[in-house]
Amino acid sequence: RAGFARAVEELCARHAAAPAGVAALAAELGLAERAFSARCRAELGAPPARLLLAHRLGRARDLLRHTGLPVAQVAASLGFASPFHFSRVYKRAFGIPPAQDRAPG
Repeated sequence: RAGFARAVEELCARHAAAPAGVAALAAELGLAERAFSARCRAELGAPPARLLLAHRLGRARDLLRHTGLPVAQVAASLGFASPFHFSRVYKRAFGIPPAQDRAPG
């Protein structure tokens, strides 16, 4: 279990900037797409796409809080198609827009 969780976390980290499809992620672990999805749900409690999104949003939150990068640059660096889409997804996940989730400075 721990080994699989670690492998998925490493996959998410490698693909945070250019998200890959579930089939490509599964292939990197030598699993069929359905087997990978089922194992993620069973062992990690969420489908692979949701795990990848959660990792990307966590990385975005770190960048916003610990760098002076503009929201648009954070969004682009994590593969979001537009700052508007990123802001909507971020607000849905954390309850506040990314522009308001910065360390006081």
